[in-house]
Amino acid sequence: MPKGNPHPIQTDAFKSKQFQPISTLPNEKLAASPLSVKVGASIYAAVMALPQAQRITWLRRVITDAAIAELLPSQQTSDRSLVEGGGSIAEVSAEMGHSVAGLDGKNQDEFS
Repeated sequence: MPKGNPHPIQTDAFKSKQFQPISTLPNEKLAASPLSVKVGASIYAAVMALPQAQRITWLRRVITDAAIAELLPSQQTSDRSLVEGGGSIAEVSAEMGHSVAGLDGKNQDEFS
């Protein structure tokens, strides 16, 4: 015997609040699928130590900045506003009272 509501109704008000963005969104439409990559354990720990909203904003900014600088050099000045927010992982972590102790000085500079 099936369980649950056989005729669910989702109102427009419900749907509009169903998936709210956690952080600042870029000034352009998001891609259909997310980027995903595995990193070293110390980098993972440092990034995951950030609160979720700051982590998402920081990752979007860092990836966007790197892509513009390395893959789209002709758009360096015009697309800088694609992602708002700033600061290195060390700066954001320090603001939030977190440590990036898993990174030595050399690696930390690479991600600043």
